Amino acid sequence: MKNLKIPWLSSGVLIFANLVQLLGVFLFHWDFFCLSFAYWPEIFIILFFTYLKVQKIKKHGGSTDGVKEGFEVMGIAIIASMPWSWVIFSYLIFELKFPAYKVLCSFLILFMSHWVSFIVNFLGDKEFVVLPVQQIMKNVIKRCVTVVSIIILGVIFHIGFAYDFYHPPKIVLVCIIFIKIILDLLFHIAEHKKSIDSLRVIS
Repeated sequence: MKNLKIPWLSSGVLIFANLVQLLGVFLFHWDFFCLSFAYWPEIFIILFFTYLKVQKIKKHGGSTDGVKEGFEVMGIAIIASMPWSWVIFSYLIFELKFPAYKVLCSFLILFMSHWVSFIVNFLGDKEFVVLPVQQIMKNVIKRCVTVVSIIILGVIFHIGFAYDFYHPPKIVLVCIIFIKIILDLLFHIAEHKKSIDSLRVIS
């Protein structure tokens, strides 16, 4: 395990998965509502893979202290974002412009990004051996807060800069996408670099 590196593969897939949203903006003319609705379900993807990680650590004999608190915070994040997400969904439905299959494609690509990280880093590099549940829950909370914050930030951008709330300048949407990429990437690298350093110590 001496040659473990920063997780370039999963980091690259993460960037690709988020850049796909640019196709929605430029090719399919997504507005803020479409973009937000494409991002919001990522909270549930994070929840799903967090559950798998906790079960793996538990099966391996590791401590699960802090799991309850972590899932409670994730629940709060979901509940806090639901009213706004319902507004988004209602707008898309009533405006008859809900891009169902396009948003589904975005969801699947984001799922693929988390799946690659889970397989390559958590299982392949045996992060479950050294990565404590408390650290996993901290990282999960950061990712969930990022998703919710991006939605809120989008609202601020609209109010502050967009002439038309429903059809903002594309540069606003591009900024939102790149801010999310940067935050996701920083949290992702920090999370896996810690586990890599721990594996180097025990090896």
